Amino acid sequence: MGLKYMNFDMRRVQNWNNEKISFWIRFSFLSCYILFIMWMVAPVMRESDQASLLEGAIQIARDGKVCGVNFYNYRGQYGSYWILAGVFWLLGLSDVGVASSSVIFYGNFFTASIFCSGLFLLLLRSGPQTLPEWVVTIVVLLSPTFLFSAPLLSSNLISGGFLCLTTNFFVQEKSKINLFCLAIFSFVSVASRGDAVLVMPLLAFLSLKKMSWSSLLGSAQIWFAGVGATSGLLVGKLVSSGPLTNYPGFFYPKVALAYLFFGLGAVLLLVVGIVLSSLFGLIRTKECQPNWLLLVTIGCLTIPLVFYVRILFTPRHLLLSVFAILFFSTSLNGKAFLNQMGQMKLGKAFYWCLLLS
Repeated sequence: MGLKYMNFDMRRVQNWNNEKISFWIRFSFLSCYILFIMWMVAPVMRESDQASLLEGAIQIARDGKVCGVNFYNYRGQYGSYWILAGVFWLLGLSDVGVASSSVIFYGNFFTASIFCSGLFLLLLRSGPQTLPEWVVTIVVLLSPTFLFSAPLLSSNLISGGFLCLTTNFFVQEKSKINLFCLAIFSFVSVASRGDAVLVMPLLAFLSLKKMSWSSLLGSAQIWFAGVGATSGLLVGKLVSSGPLTNYPGFFYPKVALAYLFFGLGAVLLLVVGIVLSSLFGLIRTKECQPNWLLLVTIGCLTIPLVFYVRILFTPRHLLLSVFAILFFSTSLNGKAFLNQMGQMKLGKAFYWCLLLS
């Protein structure tokens, strides 16, 4: 009997040691990645969107007027304007005579800091442990869209950083403080950039411990996140005096393919592999029963990509699709799916292709 309990305790110690080693590996890897991103930050402009954000934030910091203004796409990203205005006001960067290079640098630096903080907390807590999970994480973090966007100011990255925090609280215990934080971060994510609502259905399905409609409708996390996201959209309508920016259709097959291949990189292959595996019923996990709910979840994974494929003015519009893959790979349901793919011969070959690409 004593030997039996001793074996049990030894297994617990071994599991604890494995988790501890995995934690420090993630910590070291993420620290190096974030240091590299922050090293790339410089006082450089990307495009006119960045200039519009800076100009609007400085104007808000100077006169304090946040309602009834008509800055570029203010209704869809007023949160980013407010956050930047607060930073510029605190640092004195909104004062007349401040060098434009300083404003640009701190705008880039603060945006990269929000993104890296959210990414670090998400992957440190729910990051990769098995080889398939590590392959997916590396593919996502090294995608051209991520690397080229991370050191530059954009509402996409500000919203993405808060989406990482939202995802963290989706899997926390149902305490009052956690639910409150979930609602707040959902609100800030959507306020920073309205298209963040496109990944909310995915986060809702991925947060379920049991894939069923009763679990979906009875989840307190989903209701609090839904209230926060909806409030983010409604407040934007109230504070903006201008119409919602509506981009005209812009779809040229050659341009779209170029952006998809060279913007997403291996992430595009990963999306195709996940979708095909679910459609042909190759993956059936206990966490994702019944199988048609798995198909719904995979469908939610592709919503950002389907939405933006007709208006790909810049590869930056693919950022939300990359974030969706990242959130999928950090969830329990997503990890179960990816690990089962890694147990198949075809899946092992697929992961090798991801690494080589």
